[in-house]
Amino acid sequence: MYALRLFALVAMVGYGVSLHATDSLTIALVEDWTLEVERLTEQHVAIEAALRHDLQAVSAQLDALPLDTEADLRQYIRVQRQRDRLREQLAITIEKNELQRISLRYSKGIDIIRLLYEKMLSLDYHFASANTYQNLNDLSNPASYAEYRRNRNMILDKLNKKQGVKLPPVLESNLYVSAAHTLINAAMSMKGKRSEELTEIACIIDFTLRMHGDLKTIYFEIGYLQQVNTDLKTLAEQLFVDYAAVVAYNKSLDDCREADDWGVLDEARRTYTHEALEALESGDAEQYKINMQFALDRVRTFIDDYVRFISQCNEYYRKFDTIVNNYENEERCTNDLSDQYTTLKRDIKKTLDRFNNAYDLAELRGTKLKVLLYGRL
Repeated sequence: MYALRLFALVAMVGYGVSLHATDSLTIALVEDWTLEVERLTEQHVAIEAALRHDLQAVSAQLDALPLDTEADLRQYIRVQRQRDRLREQLAITIEKNELQRISLRYSKGIDIIRLLYEKMLSLDYHFASANTYQNLNDLSNPASYAEYRRNRNMILDKLNKKQGVKLPPVLESNLYVSAAHTLINAAMSMKGKRSEELTEIACIIDFTLRMHGDLKTIYFEIGYLQQVNTDLKTLAEQLFVDYAAVVAYNKSLDDCREADDWGVLDEARRTYTHEALEALESGDAEQYKINMQFALDRVRTFIDDYVRFISQCNEYYRKFDTIVNNYENEERCTNDLSDQYTTLKRDIKKTLDRFNNAYDLAELRGTKLKVLLYGRL
């Protein structure tokens, strides 16, 4: 049942169905994990309780045996061996319990890698498809505004070629020089009178000059976050390869996803666990536990990396939200600004909500998941 829930909710992450679906997925993972641990614990508690009861009874019998005759001594030795076998059986049962707990945690480590990878793919898709990049480029450059280009040409046309100063191409592409050139030519063309053309593009010039640096900062910092996400995704892919190799599963994460091979991977984990349980009888299962536990330690480290990255994204987008809502003349220039400005503010706000709700998983930062991973439940 949980596998079906995991599949359905992971699909939601990939297609961006709901901001809160991924929270549900993480909660489901932890809740089902808790139930599985509790069921496993109940089974082993019952078995251990029966063994301890038998051991206590045999120990009491041994203490009560007389040692007066040779027959008494033989009986004492038989009961003592029975007690030793029960002690050994109890020790093996406790070891099996621990090994099965580690195996269960290992299986959930796969779920966590899968979950976080789907989230990073979703982020990758978001960064690649967002309108933010184009909006930032267009908004920060007055030449991208048709109204600016039209009125600027009208201003230049009013000037006599001898009066106007033609800029070299390298300066023409410079935002500040080009805007200053437009202002100077407007002043020269009207000789002290108000320029209607300049009035119509005043807000565009004011906005682009005031906001250009901040918009460029947003542009480059979003690019930086996209690269960090790409690096983290690559780290997840390598982590999966190393993690799955422990149970002799040798496909890449992308291949596993493409083939929907999760059942095969879990079967490999079950086979590995069975081998470890058999090795317990000969007292040679320690390496199995070490291998799975070491892999789990790397998952915990990766969770911390992911949580830090989402926290970083959250901080960046809060800053972006402050920047785009801090244009001094927004109220005065509302009618003259491009719809892209409104779209940009909406995109940043929407992305910030996603980082707060869909990507920032409280369960990942909570103590319960850490308890489950460390096996203290």
